Amino acid sequence: MEMVEDLEGSWKKREYHVPQLVYTSMLFGAISSRLVVDILAGKKLTENATIDLQGLFLNNGEKLKLSITKYKKIISLIKEL
Repeated sequence: MEMVEDLEGSWKKREYHVPQLVYTSMLFGAISSRLVVDILAGKKLTENATIDLQGLFLNNGEKLKLSITKYKKIISLIKEL
């Protein structure tokens, strides 16, 4: 949910910044390094992958509540376009 809230904050306030971009770029570097190793080792890669660290720590009810809240926020942002 935080990324959606950050998107809304950066959209409405020009001076606002999105701190998760730094963390995301660092994680992408770690993930892509692993993929390069797998490619060089001749391993077959999947076309898509989803990594949800927050989901590891939530029970199913919390996941559902977070998903509904996130989709409602996204729909409200789309309406503003």
